[in-house]
Amino acid sequence: MGWNLGTLSALNILENNGTSPLVRRTAEQPRLLPRMKTNFLQLTRKRRPGGTGVTQRDYLDFVVDGRPLSERIGGDLISCLVWTTAGENARAIRRLLLEEPADFGNERRSLYVCPQCGDLGCGAVSAVVKNIDNQIRWHVFGFENNYENIVRLDEYRDIGPFVFEKRNTKKLFEEPWKCCNRPNRWTSESKLKETS
Repeated sequence: MGWNLGTLSALNILENNGTSPLVRRTAEQPRLLPRMKTNFLQLTRKRRPGGTGVTQRDYLDFVVDGRPLSERIGGDLISCLVWTTAGENARAIRRLLLEEPADFGNERRSLYVCPQCGDLGCGAVSAVVKNIDNQIRWHVFGFENNYENIVRLDEYRDIGPFVFEKRNTKKLFEEPWKCCNRPNRWTSESKLKETS
């Protein structure tokens, strides 16, 4: 089942509070969500093998609590942290740290993209990413593209929510290439904060 993005914008997903998963939230309602157990986020180098008509891609995969997120996602997708252009990698990191606007509506940010071209029109696995109480929360995973107003949630309903300490996540993303003992091809030897 897909949700129309207009419907999603009028609804807010409550995070693990035991009530109905979809409710309307108004500006007057206080945030009464308990602090959630934190997950452990790491990055690991992965390679999508190439071959006839298939482009080899090196990328960094998200590992949550010791398990690659790509295994939970499935399909022929790679993370948004691809060994390609430094500028796009820096923008992807800033999007995940909420320092740049989301690449989809309703604060949804791409996590896994087309391995051939990375174009959102091919479809991407995205999640709502929020900063709540100095925690970065990834939740409501789904598959969408940038030309339809539909998010397919059913396949991904058992993934997440994941909660990461903001300080640790920022530190991890400041130097993502260190996890692979590779040179800094992510930000062209420049600070992540500089725009490309």
